[in-house]
Amino acid sequence: MDEQTGGFSPGVAARVSTISGRRAFVKAAPHSLGAAASLYSREADVLSVLPSGTSAPALIGSAEADGWFALVSEEIDGSHAQPPSEEHLVAVLDLLAASPEANELPLPKLTESVDFTQWPILAAEYCDRLGRWELENASRLSDAAISALPLLTGTRLVHLDTRLDNILFNAGGQPHLVDWAWACIGQPWIDGLCLLLDARYHGFAGTDALTSHELFSGVDPTTVDGVLAGLAGMFRLGSFQPAPPRMGFLRAFQAAEANEATAWIRERHAKRVCS
Repeated sequence: MDEQTGGFSPGVAARVSTISGRRAFVKAAPHSLGAAASLYSREADVLSVLPSGTSAPALIGSAEADGWFALVSEEIDGSHAQPPSEEHLVAVLDLLAASPEANELPLPKLTESVDFTQWPILAAEYCDRLGRWELENASRLSDAAISALPLLTGTRLVHLDTRLDNILFNAGGQPHLVDWAWACIGQPWIDGLCLLLDARYHGFAGTDALTSHELFSGVDPTTVDGVLAGLAGMFRLGSFQPAPPRMGFLRAFQAAEANEATAWIRERHAKRVCS
């Protein structure tokens, strides 16, 4: 057994071998640790219905016993790219641009899976913890986020958790997406935006140029800003909540992602003003 690290879920994650030599990936968590076991159960449901050819590990099976839930899936032979190169990011954007139709799958809608109404709550209840720019622009950020949300309606498969630690690159450089618990139906360009936001967090400086990729074709720049505002609000409010059991580092990560999202919005606005 080769135990894996990374990610934000407590519990066990390991690459395993059977006596026959078969390889698999196992994730398991007790219900007593909070939402992790429920997320693994939901991921098992998602993996069981994904279209053939989706870049996801095949489901081998799942089990529940003694207050634990375990998910067993195909092992993906690959590694993470942290920090990523432009080639890594373009490969993932290419993959997302080919996201399949998913309207017939028993998955939630993207517009029902994200909450872009956080800025009024932040301004009213956490004003003493917001930075000056966020506090002064909370109303504009709220309007932008709420206006952008309906434009995420769509019919294609969305992963909705495209952090770099959820992407494995094989020896040939092809990306594979793992951790599918949040899968939904909508516009897959949000996955590209989340990927680029996380790339900024890991030090990649060329994210804005990559919004010219075909994945974002036809998306108005103000819509991109609005979705960034919505994501920033979600991350910021999340960062102010008590840490879940054994996941104290999650809140610092959410704060950092919120910082990157608002910084990116400001950079994009400054470029438009100067152009």
